[in-house]
Amino acid sequence: PEGRQAMIEAAMAEAGAKATSERPLAWVSLETNRATFRHELKVRFWPGGGEAQLLGEAQAHGVWVRWLG
Repeated sequence: PEGRQAMIEAAMAEAGAKATSERPLAWVSLETNRATFRHELKVRFWPGGGEAQLLGEAQAHGVWVRWLG
């Protein structure tokens, strides 16, 4: 649900703000893009801003992954 998703996003942003080069944080996610209905595999890194980087597309439960790049 949206409320739970917002709580997770906030918790990850808070943890990311505490990340250092000695203790980095990466968040890997597989979520449906509601505009394309494709499942996108993304990663965010901290320190470094936490902007999502698209790694590939995957089957909903990760049976297959098509890596980009």
